[in-house]
Amino acid sequence: MKSIQTLPPDVLIVGAGPVGLTSALALLKEDIPLRVIDAASGPNRASYASLLHQDTLATLDKLGIYKRLLPHGTLIETIGIYVEGRKVKTIDLHEQDAAYPHLVALPQSALEAILIEELALGGVEVEWNNTLTDLNHQESEVSGRIDEPRFANHQTTDNTSIERTFHVPFLFGADGYQSKTRAFTRTGFCDAKPPHSYGFFEFDVEGLIQSEMKLVFHQGKTSAFIPLSSNRGRWTFELDQAPPFQTERLRPFSSIRAAT
Repeated sequence: MKSIQTLPPDVLIVGAGPVGLTSALALLKEDIPLRVIDAASGPNRASYASLLHQDTLATLDKLGIYKRLLPHGTLIETIGIYVEGRKVKTIDLHEQDAAYPHLVALPQSALEAILIEELALGGVEVEWNNTLTDLNHQESEVSGRIDEPRFANHQTTDNTSIERTFHVPFLFGADGYQSKTRAFTRTGFCDAKPPHSYGFFEFDVEGLIQSEMKLVFHQGKTSAFIPLSSNRGRWTFELDQAPPFQTERLRPFSSIRAAT
C-alpha cells in the first residue's frame, strides 16, 4: 500500500501556518492524499498568535495532539478585567460549562512544530521554498504552476528553481493576509471592522508570573497581558496609529528582565 505522500494528491494546501497545517492533519486522519507547500524557507520561529480558545482545543483534541501541546504551553484559568486602572471582575473559566475550562497560551512556533511532526509521522512533509505562481479553476479540477527548488535536498548550495505544473481536484488556500491564492482567484478581503494597530512585547521576569490573563481598558483603548510560561509574558498595547513602515526590522531584545 502506498503512503499518503506518494499517492497523487487530492488536495493541495498552500500555506503551512496553523490553519494550513491543522487542515492537512485533519485530511491525513481521513486518509486523503494531500500536498502542503509554503513559500517560506522553513518553519516559523516566532510566537505570533499565542492563545488557543476552547473550540480550538476541542478541534486539536479530535486530531490527537491536545495532550502534546500542554507541556509547551500555559493553562489560563482566569481572566482579570481592568477598567481605568481598577480591577472590576475576575472571570473563572472553571465556572463555565465547557469541556475545556481553560485557555492555552502557546507560541505559534511550538504549535506549528507539533503539527509538522504529526504530518511527518503520517508520511506528509511540508515542501518549503515552493511558491504558487499561477492558478486556474475549472469545473472538475484546479491547475496552475509552482516555482520550486531544482533540488529537493535543501543542503545544496544551488538556489536555482524550476517551475512545475500541477493538477488537483481541490486546492485549499491558507497563505495568509497577502494571499496569492486569493489574488489569483480575485477573491476580495472584507475587513469585519476598521483595522487597529497594536504593539506587543515579550519579556522574561525574575520570579513567577500568575497564570491569569489580563484585559485592560484605558481611555478608549484595549491592552492585554498573556502569561506564556511561569516566567515569561506578553503585553499587547493598542496604538493611536500604525508606526511608519520600516524597511529594516529593529533588532528585538532577547529578554527584558524586571523584578516582580
